[in-house]
Amino acid sequence: MNIKEELLALQDISYADFQAKLTPNIPRDLFIGVRVPEARKLAKRIIGEPETFKFLRDLPHKYYDENMLHGLLISEIKDYDTCIEAVDEFLPYVDNWSVCDIMSPKIFKKNKKALLEKIKEDGYDKVICINIGNKFSGTYNACKLAEVPGLEIYAFNTGNLTLAQGYYATYAKKLIDEGKSFDEITQKLEDKIYDSKVFFTIDTFKYIVEGGRVPKTFGKIGDALSVKPIIKTDPPEGGFAIEKIVRGEKKTLSQLEKIIRKNLEGVKDYYFFISEGDYPDGHQKMKERLKDIIENAKVYKEGQISPTLGANTGPGLIGIGFFILD
Repeated sequence: MNIKEELLALQDISYADFQAKLTPNIPRDLFIGVRVPEARKLAKRIIGEPETFKFLRDLPHKYYDENMLHGLLISEIKDYDTCIEAVDEFLPYVDNWSVCDIMSPKIFKKNKKALLEKIKEDGYDKVICINIGNKFSGTYNACKLAEVPGLEIYAFNTGNLTLAQGYYATYAKKLIDEGKSFDEITQKLEDKIYDSKVFFTIDTFKYIVEGGRVPKTFGKIGDALSVKPIIKTDPPEGGFAIEKIVRGEKKTLSQLEKIIRKNLEGVKDYYFFISEGDYPDGHQKMKERLKDIIENAKVYKEGQISPTLGANTGPGLIGIGFFILD
């Protein structure tokens, strides 16, 4: 097995062109054009192969897509010490937000205290934990209760999820680069609690009802009337709230566009994203509708939602979110 050849077999030239625009610090000829779902499948398939071990040691890589695959492979490592070693070896070569964002080692969730100890050993005395809304997960409470002598830990409950949560980290890094102090950064994060939002529409109430996110009776009525909900996250505590009920795909996408434009009216600087759950046609339609907003965003990202979120929403999802800077 040759991993580079595996990646080339998954090449999508148009996607490579698109990714290059989103990551301007990397030359276009270093993009193969492998879509994330395909790279994720490849990582799961080859994680135990001897060639994979060699690939993880063969640094630096040439292509952006090799680095993306590397991050996905690290996320699949099941031994904590092995994963920590792999992360330490790879971090000096992470030169863009996409590769940084793609790494999410599952084993770290089971070793939070050990990870904090490692952070302290690496010479840090302060940690900012930017967490998913506490109605979606217990991560915030776990970070809030974590205690490591000599390590000051600030746990921030975004009340959000997906990139609406992730953009707080992007913002915090911006503040660090600007030379802001720890206390200034934590205060600015608190001040931004209502400036990061997600709106999404789903094909059926079935999955979100089964997850306990809306009343069962509401879901039954909604499906019987063939209406689509537009749902929003509800900071500061988190959870979902119904923004609007619409009938038909065309009207739903139109209303979603109106909501986004209203929220960003007069806003100069913002981060933006569009995600989808097994709904590529709707994804493309929203990109066309919001082309100008995408082009003017300070950071723009798109992609498929995670399997965890997809289990709670089902197929046919379009999610749009933003983080207001000014």
